[in-house]
Amino acid sequence: MDETPNLVYVAAVGSHQVVALDGAADALLGWAAFHRGFGDPARPVPTRAIAVNPTIGPGGDGGHVWTTTSTGDGSESDQALLIPKGIDAYFHYPVPCDVGLHPTEGIAIDRSLDRAYVSSGSSPGAVTVLEDYATPPLVPFGESGDIGFEIYLAE
Repeated sequence: MDETPNLVYVAAVGSHQVVALDGAADALLGWAAFHRGFGDPARPVPTRAIAVNPTIGPGGDGGHVWTTTSTGDGSESDQALLIPKGIDAYFHYPVPCDVGLHPTEGIAIDRSLDRAYVSSGSSPGAVTVLEDYATPPLVPFGESGDIGFEIYLAE
């Protein structure tokens, strides 16, 4: 949850989406669906665990949304995706960070240190610690091909 503008983000494995809800009105604001490659068929990037760092980045840019994608869910990589900005400022291309196998258990943000902690589902007690940069490095999505995404905003 991003309590600053009262937004709730939900990750969805099957639809490979990050859904944004208005926490005050209990209303759908929209979603972003992530996939690898462009054209037909695009390969879905299922998302599972999610966390928000709402105050990082240039002032008022929407912060960062983090989510995990796992080979256990049918993804091509075990990664945490740093997604700059949120629904208010429109999502941006994710920055991938490799993590331990099957990061399906959880992700947490330490806002005082701007770090993300991703647990591994394959080895009890395994955690990957990632830096949450104010200005994310611009890197390709990986060897699997470019990432694309579609955004839907509810009217």
